[in-house]
Amino acid sequence: MSVPNAWGYSPNQSTVVRYTFDFHANACYNDDKGYGDAIYRNAASGANDDPSHSYNVFSSTNYSGSTTYFPRKDGIAHNLASSVKNKNESQRRN
Repeated sequence: MSVPNAWGYSPNQSTVVRYTFDFHANACYNDDKGYGDAIYRNAASGANDDPSHSYNVFSSTNYSGSTTYFPRKDGIAHNLASSVKNKNESQRRN
């Protein structure tokens, strides 16, 4: 799913959804620091669990600015580029 703004995205224009860290393999666990925190401008790495599509993570909203590419599911967490690290604001499914 492409997300034009990781801080707030409203698919039905009536509620704002804020994306948060969740527990998963290679990620924080539900008792770890960071669990449940917003991902907007707050991530240094990530993993793509989509077996069919790659993703780009962008430093600005609406798929603009610097980017880091994540290949299709490979079971590996990848660091965000320094220009995107803790500046991640949107992501696009390729």
